[in-house]
Amino acid sequence: KDFRYAVFSYLIATIIRKIQEADKIDYRSSSLIHLEVSTQKHVWQYDLVYDLVSKIKEAYSNGQTEYFDVLFEEIYNDFADSNNAAREYDKFDTVPLFPSKKAVVAELTKSLKEIEPQDIIHVVNSEHGIKELLDARTGQLRLTGLFNIFIGGSILDRGITIERMLSFFYGRTPSKFQQDTV
Repeated sequence: KDFRYAVFSYLIATIIRKIQEADKIDYRSSSLIHLEVSTQKHVWQYDLVYDLVSKIKEAYSNGQTEYFDVLFEEIYNDFADSNNAAREYDKFDTVPLFPSKKAVVAELTKSLKEIEPQDIIHVVNSEHGIKELLDARTGQLRLTGLFNIFIGGSILDRGITIERMLSFFYGRTPSKFQQDTV
């Protein structure tokens, strides 16, 4: 349940920010999933994310969202509460207005129809991904489209910068607890 919430909330958060940042023509965001350091497990994690994103894409592309409606409502309400709280706090009175559910669903549907799950999920570990995605000029991982989900191990929590990160799903149990791994 937590994993489904994390992945789906990332997609929704991206759409909310895209709407809020409408003046930016090519808005892009990122998410990091860091569950295991083992490169063999990254393949399984890729498949898990791929299957979930594919099911979400299919549901919204076909207008058959019943399975995801309750989760969408929970995520949307959580984000709306957070946005409203930030607007009420005097230091954050410039927080952009929160888009309507209708606007989020419409943009989510449109954006999901335009993507292929394999194009937004990137495995970045010691075996592959880093050379293909690293921008030598900035030292950051390149965001290749609207959604960018990075799956990886230690290489992602050891000095890689990822721009516009909206979510981070961390679920591994390190063998040695250190400040940078807990």
